[in-house]
Amino acid sequence: MVAPIGFGSASAAYAVETKPGQRQDIALSDGTRIELNGASRLVLDRNNPRVATLQAGEATFHVRHDPRDPFTVRSGTMTVQDLGTVFNVERDGARFDVQVAEGSVLFQPRQQAVTLRSGAAVSAREDLGSVTVMKIDAAKVGSWRNGVVAFGGEPFGRVITSVRRIDGVILSIEPSLSQQPFTGMVRFTGEAARDVPHIAALVGAEWHHDGERWTISPK
Repeated sequence: MVAPIGFGSASAAYAVETKPGQRQDIALSDGTRIELNGASRLVLDRNNPRVATLQAGEATFHVRHDPRDPFTVRSGTMTVQDLGTVFNVERDGARFDVQVAEGSVLFQPRQQAVTLRSGAAVSAREDLGSVTVMKIDAAKVGSWRNGVVAFGGEPFGRVITSVRRIDGVILSIEPSLSQQPFTGMVRFTGEAARDVPHIAALVGAEWHHDGERWTISPK
């Protein structure tokens, strides 16, 4: 869904929103391409195609590099500036993640100014003021586009967020499971009837389905 935003005459801002389970490809006038995951909201500007604001969800950017006019992605207080690259960004509450597949980006160019090259990632928490830089498999960046998501010691609730975005399922999980660390690669089929039982089995939990809503809880 595309909706205009009234930011004044100097801006022709508009929002692109996807529902859970829905994806959208966006082609900008500067040659940049964006793949937007489900349950996401991205704000763009027709007068300035070199700036994007991710308010929620996840997107993979294929940027046409211009050293005279770097492409910028904003999210909350965080900023990522393109140095010629393909990269993935995700906003999940107070958490903001950046993963680089090709080239490099500059994270917080006016503050920490951390350069992330292919195979590097950063996970930042605005509520905690923490920034963690790590190595990743560049080939797996943006793998949600193929229904595969890798997790490394992350709260199991992050897996639940992914299945909601990809499958569009109404799914709840008990808090004790949500904070349980999880490491592994999860392949999503796009069908809740297959994915939810599989995900529950990964942590030895049980699942319930009332015809509309799914629930995962400890056994």
